[in-house]
Amino acid sequence: MTQTATADRQVSQAATWVLIPDAAALLGVSIRTIERRIAGGQLPRQERDGRVYVGIPDELRAPADRMIEAVQADALQLRAMAASITSTAEQTLSVMQSALARADAATVMAEARTMSAEARTRRAGWLAGGLAVLVGGLVAVAVSGSLDAARSREEARQLTAAVSEAQTQATAATARADALEAFTAVVLGSDMAGH
Repeated sequence: MTQTATADRQVSQAATWVLIPDAAALLGVSIRTIERRIAGGQLPRQERDGRVYVGIPDELRAPADRMIEAVQADALQLRAMAASITSTAEQTLSVMQSALARADAATVMAEARTMSAEARTRRAGWLAGGLAVLVGGLVAVAVSGSLDAARSREEARQLTAAVSEAQTQATAATARADALEAFTAVVLGSDMAGH
C-alpha cells in the first residue's frame, strides 16, 4: 500500500475535504505548499467532477479554525468600528449640513438686509437730491429776495433822496418865490409910490 493510500484512509475518517485554494487559506500556506504536501503524501487528494479536493485532518484544522475564528472576531470588531465611524461621520455630516443650512439662512438674511440697506440708501440719495434741489431753490429765492430787497432798499433810498432833493428844490423854489414876491412887492410898491 502506498503512503498516499494510507493517508487517504486515515484522513477520510476525520477530515474536511476542500479545494486546493481553500486548503491553502485554511492552513495559512501557499497553494504550492499544499501541492508539495499532496505530492509528499502528507495530505490526501480526491478528484470529483474534474476538481481536485484535499483532505484536511481535524488536528490540522484546529489551529486554522482558531485563526479563522480570530479573523472573524477581528472582522466583527472592524465592522463595529466601521459602524461607529459611519455613525460618527453621519452625525458630523448632519452637524455640517445643519451649520451649512444656518449659514445659508444667514447669507440669505444678510443679502436681504444688504438689498434693504441699498434701497434705503437709494431713497436717502433721492431725498437728499430732492432736498438739495429744494434748498438750492430756497437759497435762490432767498438770494433773489435779498437782491430784490437790496434793490428795493436802494430804490427807496434813491426815492428818499429824490424826495429830499425835491423838497430841497421846493423849499428853494418857495424861497425864490417868496423873494420874488417880496421883490415884486418892493418894485411894485415903489412904482405905485411914484405914480
